[in-house]
Amino acid sequence: MSANQDNLRRKAGELLKLRKKDSPTEDHEDFEKLLEEYNINKIELELQQEELIKSNQLLESQNEKLDDFFEYAPIPYLIINQEGKIEHLNQNACQLLLQSRQALLGQSFTQFIDPDSQDRFYLHWQKLFDTKQPQSVEVRIRVKETKKNFFLLNSSLYQESGSNEWFARISATDISAVKEADLLRDSERRYRLLFKNMVNGLVVFKPVFKNNVLDDFHFFRANAAFEKMTGLKAIEMEGSPFIHIFPDKGKEILPMLYNTVLHNKNQKIQNFSLIHDTIVNLYSFIPEEDYVAMIIEDVTSQKRAESERQKSEEMLKTIFKILPVGVTVTDESGDIIDCNEASEGLLGIKKEEHIIRNFAGKEWRIIRPDLTPMPPEEFASVRALKENRIVENVEMGIVKDKGQVTWINVSAAPIPLPDLGVAIVYSDITERVLAQEETEAKFKNVVQNSTDAIIIVNPHGLIIEWNKGCELIFGVNRNNVLNRKIWTFLSEVLAPGTPISNYNMFLKEKIENALKHGESPWFQQIHETEIIDAKGNRKTIQSVAFPVKSAHGYIIGIVSRDISESKEAEKMLKIAKEKAEEASSAKSTFLANISHEIRTPLNAIMGFTEILKEFQVDNARFKDHLSGIEKSSKALMSLINDILDLSRLEAGKMEIIHIDLNIRNLIEDVRQIFFLKAESKGINLVTKVEKDVPVVIKMDEVRLRQVLFNLLGNAVKFTTKGTITIEVGIENEVTKSSVVDLVIKVSDTGIGIEEEDMEKIFDPFYQKAPLKIMRQEGTGLGLSISRRFVQMLKGEISVSSTPGEGTTFKVSLADVKVLEWDSDKVKHSTTEKSKKKKTETIQDVSGSKDVSVLAEQIRKEIIKKTGSEEKAKEFMSKKIWTEYDKVADILGFEEVIRFAGFLDQLAKRYKLKYLERFSEILMTEAGAFNVIEINRMLTSLEKLRS
Repeated sequence: MSANQDNLRRKAGELLKLRKKDSPTEDHEDFEKLLEEYNINKIELELQQEELIKSNQLLESQNEKLDDFFEYAPIPYLIINQEGKIEHLNQNACQLLLQSRQALLGQSFTQFIDPDSQDRFYLHWQKLFDTKQPQSVEVRIRVKETKKNFFLLNSSLYQESGSNEWFARISATDISAVKEADLLRDSERRYRLLFKNMVNGLVVFKPVFKNNVLDDFHFFRANAAFEKMTGLKAIEMEGSPFIHIFPDKGKEILPMLYNTVLHNKNQKIQNFSLIHDTIVNLYSFIPEEDYVAMIIEDVTSQKRAESERQKSEEMLKTIFKILPVGVTVTDESGDIIDCNEASEGLLGIKKEEHIIRNFAGKEWRIIRPDLTPMPPEEFASVRALKENRIVENVEMGIVKDKGQVTWINVSAAPIPLPDLGVAIVYSDITERVLAQEETEAKFKNVVQNSTDAIIIVNPHGLIIEWNKGCELIFGVNRNNVLNRKIWTFLSEVLAPGTPISNYNMFLKEKIENALKHGESPWFQQIHETEIIDAKGNRKTIQSVAFPVKSAHGYIIGIVSRDISESKEAEKMLKIAKEKAEEASSAKSTFLANISHEIRTPLNAIMGFTEILKEFQVDNARFKDHLSGIEKSSKALMSLINDILDLSRLEAGKMEIIHIDLNIRNLIEDVRQIFFLKAESKGINLVTKVEKDVPVVIKMDEVRLRQVLFNLLGNAVKFTTKGTITIEVGIENEVTKSSVVDLVIKVSDTGIGIEEEDMEKIFDPFYQKAPLKIMRQEGTGLGLSISRRFVQMLKGEISVSSTPGEGTTFKVSLADVKVLEWDSDKVKHSTTEKSKKKKTETIQDVSGSKDVSVLAEQIRKEIIKKTGSEEKAKEFMSKKIWTEYDKVADILGFEEVIRFAGFLDQLAKRYKLKYLERFSEILMTEAGAFNVIEINRMLTSLEKLRS
């Protein structure tokens, strides 16, 4: 309403100003209206003032009632300002705080909070002002150092009208009775838990009086531990007389209980045998009126432990007495309080004199291993006590009365018991020290007289040892080099042109660092260095250095050896080796060349021999000569092949080519090839392949076939009657794994081999003609080549023999890869292929093995495939003759097999059936080493060029 009055006054003022200026009538009318509004508003204001007076009177009446409620409330009330000071409080609050209202106003309320509750009240106060929401807290009120009861403080904030200050209204409700009830319940709960979970047995009895005289004790209650100790059930014993509970021992326990009740005093019985071997301590007391309790403490383990400890102490005393090493015990100040008998002999003094000394006393004459006096601070006993740790293996000499020295090894350890110091143990090492001195003297003698140079450098870099070997190698006398700096000496003797890496190792800073830290490249390996000796001779030496830890750093030992002569011999050996390798290479090249040169005319001789054999000649002498030519040609071809194989092996040009190999088929092929020859001599040829041998393996068929040919050929050659057996098996356990260890044995009943010839038979060209056989054909290369082939196959070949009874060659091939174990699978697959191949042969090749016919069919097949004869020639030129020309000059069995494999791949790629058949036959003949058939096939193939 005041805002309306101000507006009316402002408008009235403006109208009055207009009136003074003789304003027109309309303005006068406006003024009258304004005055009327003002009067109305004035009346309304007066009415509102009357209402306000009535409200204030009502509010004052209510405040008086609130003040009365605040003042006479049944609980303490306080008004606290933001600073925590009391602004107002009621009479109950004054009674609680034991001061007058006037005295309490302005005091800090927190002074009445018990210190144990101060933290909780502070957090309560902070939360009240932070949240402006009512809060409560439990605290103890403390007045004049007397703890009062627990109170629940409920606090809320308010502001007085027209003020920004906040006040806290706090009511205090006494909750002591509730807290005491809680404490009582907690106490009862803890008592029950204690009673239930006590480790010791606890039993409660109720005394029984007759005519006011104590007569007996009846069982009332017991805990679980009592039941476990006695084997009694509490529920069964309830109300039982005492003598029924302990029928055997009750009479001994009852007096203790009587005294407890009658004199109201705790009693005890110690080390009492209650049940069997159980030893207990019994304690009786009165827990509450009309009851007596007894605690049963089981001390059986404790007593046994005490007994064991007594035994241990007796045993230790005995050991202490008879120990062969000296033992001394001191107190915490180092005074000796005990020693054993051995110490008397070691130290040379009686026990009576010993125990009046201090371990660091001046009476002791102790020396170090270097014979200098040892100060007490170095004694093991002094260090152990001072540093509170074990100190071991300190060697010292005890100088006795007559100057005799006993050397002892001393260890000392603190004793973790009150009033005790250290235990000192020492053993006599005099014999060892004397032996060590003798050994050191011998070692020094060895070092001094060694032809190797031995130099020892101390931590300061000075040369302190220089033996005769040094004088021989460096040409410098011992007296001229001792106490010189090692880096100075090395810089003088290193030869010009020494590699930088070697030179840098011997620099001053490098050696100083090695002496300080014990690390240097010099220590890691043997180094070769060239030096110039005192006479100007250039020498090559090998040297190695090693660090030895000392008290002041590292000592370096250097050992050097003159290898000048061996280096010169090494050079000569290298030159000789190079010459030998050149000669070997030249030999291999010559053998290969001469073998090729001989092979060409020999092929012609063998070819013409075959042609002549086709003529029908009745002249027996002519046939004998022709047969001789054929045999000699085959022998010469075999010799050439062996020489060629040997030269390839020595030149490292022989390759291993693994293919899928059916081992049973291979063994059967070899058997068939040698069957007729063995049969002609009346020899039984037998093959045995174990069932657990895999069917298909990965192997170089050519090499393995050649090994078997050589072994079987020798067996047939040196056996005149009996049996030759080929056995195949595996050595490792059969698990059908991916690899096996394959073993092939070739045994015969021939003439055998003498023991001295066992190893020689594998040497190239070695042949020893047996007495029974005047001359055997061959070159003596077969077994040598076989061994090398087996080694290339990662295997071994061995021989066992008994002269006159027979020989067995064993080929062991380790980790042979298995491709197929199932013989049925392979047999079925092989059968199907054989049928298919046979059908194709009948249909397409007419079953003929005539190589000239087969070659012509190949030509026609290629013409048909390419479309014309010209294109066929071009195809053969690019695909066949380029590969044929690579091997035409050599044509060993290996080259023929490789060429046959090439033809087989070509045939399969372009689907040429006749060429595939040709390659199969060629492969078979090469595998059988059929020289004549190989020549016929290659000759018929080469005719296709024209």
